[in-house]
Amino acid sequence: MQAIELGSDANPMIDETDAILEQMKDHGFLIGKTGLNRNVLTVMPPLVVSDDDLTALCDRLQQVMGDICGWA
Repeated sequence: MQAIELGSDANPMIDETDAILEQMKDHGFLIGKTGLNRNVLTVMPPLVVSDDDLTALCDRLQQVMGDICGWA
């Protein structure tokens, strides 16, 4: 499992986390969220995941986070 916390305890990016989850789902990637503030994205790929699948996930996540959070 890998996790990405958006924001901080003092300033959690809850709305952005929800928007990222929805857009990733629309693109065919199911990721979760956790944490006390529900601002931590969790990725739990199967043990048989391919390098191409991981690359596609990372590329799409980078694009979606850039669009929503303004990150390049």
